[in-house]
Amino acid sequence: MKKYNTLIAAMLLIIIIGISGVVYFYGTDSKRQNEFLKVSVILDSSAGDRWNNLKQGMNQAAMDYKVEINILNLSTAGSEEEQIQLLNREITNGAQGVLIIPVLGFALEEAVILSKPTLPILTLFSKFEGYDDTYTISSENYQMGYELGKEVMQQANAEDEIIVLVNNENSNYIRERKEGVLSAFEPTFAKITVCELQEIKAEKLMNYDRIVALDVESLDYVSMISEYNDGYYQVYGIGGTNRSLVSLDKGYINTLIVENEYNIGYIAIQTIAEKMRNNTEMRDHMVDYCIVNQETMYDQDKQRLLFPLVQ
Repeated sequence: MKKYNTLIAAMLLIIIIGISGVVYFYGTDSKRQNEFLKVSVILDSSAGDRWNNLKQGMNQAAMDYKVEINILNLSTAGSEEEQIQLLNREITNGAQGVLIIPVLGFALEEAVILSKPTLPILTLFSKFEGYDDTYTISSENYQMGYELGKEVMQQANAEDEIIVLVNNENSNYIRERKEGVLSAFEPTFAKITVCELQEIKAEKLMNYDRIVALDVESLDYVSMISEYNDGYYQVYGIGGTNRSLVSLDKGYINTLIVENEYNIGYIAIQTIAEKMRNNTEMRDHMVDYCIVNQETMYDQDKQRLLFPLVQ
């Protein structure tokens, strides 16, 4: 009888320990699922409203997936050294994941390689120049540039003077767009100038027949000048800010390529949150874009990109 009571007591103890273990496991897992994750976002510049659509997508995903995001701007656009400093600082301060818009530079790539075993890192808009072992949420930058260049060629004359403007050529995605647009220009069009936005004055733009802007800062600047000069310029660009869409609607911009930055932001936060919580495998994700002009911008199939929604 004593042995029987001892056996019963031992079985009850095992059951209690088992139940406690299950309660602890699921309680801990539930707590982990409900905790806010800390994700740092390192941009490539400090431009005012440049990243509004991207941030809106991130903020929506942050609410949906319980993520606390810390968005960091560079004081010097395209600075590799500053991105490395911010990356190391955020890891030291307890960031659980990092999203980064990479600038050119092998030192930054090395810093990311060293950091990857510590926490998940996703790049936005483009990969690193010489390092393929990262995952990115982006659009097809080269293809966007190429298609924009084709639009220019369809409307240009052989004698036209064309200028391509960039604001931050040290960012990978800008370089990819530039390569695409230049590859689309016919060899017979020899009058092509590539220029940093800061290096040209507004009055000098009067010397060109067509202006191609490969980033939002350049596009907004040129569209403002075009409006001031009552549509004197033939403007083509990549970007979908409120200013550029209004300028397109008024005829101060000929053609726009608009990528879904809202979705890039949303999917990036979603991807890194699922990786951190569930160890879901990360993968590249290419986000769609569209080509619009004044006549097509209100087509129903364009609206989902011009006015961002999660697809």
